[in-house]
Amino acid sequence: MQKRALVVGLGIAGMSAAIGLRRAGWTPVIVERAPERRTGGYFIFMFPEGVQAAADLGIADHLHTRNPEWRPGGNSWSVDRRGRRKPALGLLDTPSGLAAVLRSDIEAALWQGITGDGAEDPVEVRFATTPVEMTEGAGGVRVLLEDAGTGKQYREDFDLVVGADGMRSSVRRMVFGPDEDYLANWKAMICAFQLKEQVPTYEASDRDSLEEAPDHVFDSIHQVKMDRWSKGRVVLVGDAAWCMNTYSAMGSSSSLRGGAALGVALREHPGDLAAALDAWETGLRPYITSQRRSARIKQQRFVPSSRPVQVLVSGVLDVVRSVVHRRLAAEFTAAAAAVPSGPAR
Repeated sequence: MQKRALVVGLGIAGMSAAIGLRRAGWTPVIVERAPERRTGGYFIFMFPEGVQAAADLGIADHLHTRNPEWRPGGNSWSVDRRGRRKPALGLLDTPSGLAAVLRSDIEAALWQGITGDGAEDPVEVRFATTPVEMTEGAGGVRVLLEDAGTGKQYREDFDLVVGADGMRSSVRRMVFGPDEDYLANWKAMICAFQLKEQVPTYEASDRDSLEEAPDHVFDSIHQVKMDRWSKGRVVLVGDAAWCMNTYSAMGSSSSLRGGAALGVALREHPGDLAAALDAWETGLRPYITSQRRSARIKQQRFVPSSRPVQVLVSGVLDVVRSVVHRRLAAEFTAAAAAVPSGPAR
């Protein structure tokens, strides 16, 4: 009989873990508290680790990327609060190996991977469903689930529970302890929403779009720090385990890699769950630790800690942009020269 895993959360981490589990011979069941699949999300970069993980999960062909084609004279611009603009690093300067996507592009590719590629059995997804209680026994985890639509509660047994339900994970609270034991507050807030049109300035009137936006994010910024990502037959992945926060720009890539790596570990240790989870964490933790630490440095680009730091960061980015543009111009010229010309007349 195939082993069954409950995956809590239908985000990038949850769907990645579900595909990894299915490839390892498990039967995953995903529960999601929302009544339907979310389709929003802001612009992000997938770094090489995320691009490789997408390939490992078999979703690369489903992934819609939005990298613009660079041509001489192309520029990205930054606009200050007074409406002044200047050339800046942007999507046009994306180095090779990175994929420019919307978060929803990744989730759409993963969704197709778990439900519609035809190569494997679809993964069962239960919307408007949340775990209420978990009790681990010798042979598995008994989970009390609740249907938000009907209020009905029922119990079900699983061999593994995967908490992929975000920074304020309900699975983490139930099994590992309260949020305050694991959330490191960065004393900052983020608000993200879709504008009605391209923003010409940063004026108070631009915030009018927030009231009309179909969706938005407004939250405090934290990192999640845990000494251990699993406990018995319960494991956390993605932001639930290691949220690096928005400054790191590595949340999606690390979630893809974490889900893919979990599947590999379970395949390599088919009869020993504890050994599989140990191997998974041992292999993944150095990468996560490195990326989490880099978030403090990356933070200075978005919210410099002082005026001198702002000037320094601006100068460094100007130099980097100049170097990148010279390289891109050289590559463009070389590629143009390599194209054979037509026959002489």
